[in-house]
Amino acid sequence: MVLDGGGLEAGGLGAYVDLSGLGEGEHRLEVVPTTPITARLLSLTPSYALVRIESEEKTVAEVKVRFGEGKPAEGFGAETAVLSPSQVTVSGAKSDVETIGDVFVLVDLTGRTESFDAQLPVYVKDGEGNYITDRFTISPSTIRVVVPIFNDGSATSATLPVKIPTKGNVAPGYAIASIVGDPETVTVYGDAALLQRVANVETEPVDVSGSKNR
Repeated sequence: MVLDGGGLEAGGLGAYVDLSGLGEGEHRLEVVPTTPITARLLSLTPSYALVRIESEEKTVAEVKVRFGEGKPAEGFGAETAVLSPSQVTVSGAKSDVETIGDVFVLVDLTGRTESFDAQLPVYVKDGEGNYITDRFTISPSTIRVVVPIFNDGSATSATLPVKIPTKGNVAPGYAIASIVGDPETVTVYGDAALLQRVANVETEPVDVSGSKNR
């Protein structure tokens, strides 16, 4: 689009095609420019656009679970995932719906010792493995996924106190009377020999600089 006029701002420029009354099929439509009244249109390229209109199609798809390469912590295993809901409705152009190859969620269980429970987005791939999620409306677009994690009997555990270090100094005239965490202990899993050498676990330091609260 080439214009003649001074002091033009991008916000005043635009173009559209009129789809009123059109049915399915391919249509060659004139591009209609919108310009500020202070400008004169010199040229417009392209002046026509090829638009294809298709009917919308819906399909109900079973959602699959795709796991990442990571596995639960050593000594732990994963049970069958439970999806809620287990099906979604995928809506889009008929030609796009026909290319759907996989409807799924991605689950990462790397290092987990407790059950996985999260609301995850639903993705769509075509038959060649390409992501085509953005071509569709998915309802619901997220689903709840629960994967129970269990101790297979080979993992050793230890219950350790939680230590909360501090940094900084409280306000003059004040002192730290006590530090209480919640929870006060945590269960740690790992190699038995290593766990025997661990006395506690630490959180990130809590900054008490200038604190006066009781």
